[in-house]
Amino acid sequence: MAITVLSWFLPWLYSLLTPEAKREPYMAWSPVSNSWVWSMIGDDNRPIIKTLNSANESLAEGLTREQRDSLLPQTYYRDLMAREQLPDTIQGQEVTVPALKHSEVILTSSPRDIVKVQPDLYLIMESMPLRADLEDPKEAMRMLNDGRVEFITMATGEVNPQRSQRFSEAFRIAGFVPPIHDANADITARKQRDDGYMLIDSEGQLFHFKQQAGRPYLTRVKLPEGVHADKAYILEAMDPTHVAFMVDTEGNSYFIDIPGYQVRQLEIPRVDPRSQRITLMGNLFNIVVRAQDASGSQWSAVDSRSLKRLGCYFYHNEKSTVDKAQAWIFPYILTFASTSDSLAYPRYSHWSWRALFLNLILALILLFTEGFGRPSRAARESQLLDEPTQLRPGAAHQLLPVVITLFLGLYSFIPFLLCRNR
Repeated sequence: MAITVLSWFLPWLYSLLTPEAKREPYMAWSPVSNSWVWSMIGDDNRPIIKTLNSANESLAEGLTREQRDSLLPQTYYRDLMAREQLPDTIQGQEVTVPALKHSEVILTSSPRDIVKVQPDLYLIMESMPLRADLEDPKEAMRMLNDGRVEFITMATGEVNPQRSQRFSEAFRIAGFVPPIHDANADITARKQRDDGYMLIDSEGQLFHFKQQAGRPYLTRVKLPEGVHADKAYILEAMDPTHVAFMVDTEGNSYFIDIPGYQVRQLEIPRVDPRSQRITLMGNLFNIVVRAQDASGSQWSAVDSRSLKRLGCYFYHNEKSTVDKAQAWIFPYILTFASTSDSLAYPRYSHWSWRALFLNLILALILLFTEGFGRPSRAARESQLLDEPTQLRPGAAHQLLPVVITLFLGLYSFIPFLLCRNR
C-alpha cells in the first residue's frame, strides 16, 4: 500500500514543487504573403514573430505586432480598422468587416468530452420556435434498443407518446441503425439559430437531425464509398454553408456543406479526436486545423474554397529540464486521471531506465543499513543465535527489499527504510 501511494504522491509533489510553464507557438496562414505567421512569447515575455513558407523555411524574423496584424487581416481586422489600415481587397476578394465576421468558423474538441460515460439521453431544442429567440429545451430524447424513440418532458418525467411515435417512424424510414454511436449538438439558447444534432449510427452512417415546429427533420448524409463516420461536430457558424465537421474511422477530415449535404475532404494529415485536442479556425481565405497531443501540435492550413492544402507545420514539445530530471528520479509515474478522458483508474506511464542508477544506490544503502542481512532485534534479544553478526538460516528473504528497491527505487526505499529492524 505504501509503495502504491508513494508512486502517485511523490511525482505529484515533484510537479507541485517544480512548476514550469510550457509554451507553444500560435500559427496562422497569411492570405497576404501566402505563408505561415509564427508567434510565441519569449523568455522575456516579449513576442517572437516570424514568417515561414510552405516548406517551413524562415522568410522573415523579428516582425513587430503591427506587421503581424497587416499579414493577418482576417484575425486582427478590428485593430486594422482602428488604424485605418484594413485593405480593400485581398486575393481578388473584397474585404469588409461584415464579410470577415460572417465567414468565421471556430470549433474546439477535447478528448475529455468524447471519452467518457455517455448518459444516452439527448436534450431536444425547438429549431423553429414561435418567438424569434431560441428557448431552452423542455424535452429529452432517448433511443431504446429496438430502435424506438421516447420523448420525455423534463418537468414531469412523462413520455410524450404522440411525439415519440412520430420521431420513431422518422428514424425507421431514414434507415437509422441503433444504437447511437455519436451525437453532437450545442444545447444553448445563446446563439443565432439551432441546427440540431449530427448523429452517427452503429454502422457509421451520418445523419442530420433536428426538431422543427414539433416535427422531426432527419436527413441521411450520403458518404463516399467506403467512408464510415466516427465523430461529427455541428458548427452553427454565421455562414450556414458549413453545416458540420466530420472525422471518419481512418482519421480523414471532412466538411458537410449545403446545399445538398456535400461531403468535402480537407487535405490535412489524419487526426484522432479521441486522443488529440482539435482546434479549427476558419475565415474568408483559409482554414487552419490544429491537432494537439502530448508530443506536440500539428498545424494544417487549407484554402477555404477548394479545401486544398496550403501548408503543414509540426511543433514538437521538447522536454524541459524539470522533465529530464524527473526521468532520473522516478522509474515510472502512477496517475488516476488523464487529460485525454474523464475516467478514473490506475495509469502507469513515463517508464525510465535512467532511474536505475538512483535505484542501485538506494538498493546498496538498504543492503548495508543495519537490519538487512543480519539477525533481527527480536532474534538477538531472544539469543536464538550465538553470534549477533552471524546470518540466520533462511535470511536470504531479507534481501527481497533490496531487489524490489532495485526496480522501484524511491517508492520502496522509503517504506523499507522506515520499517528496518521490525
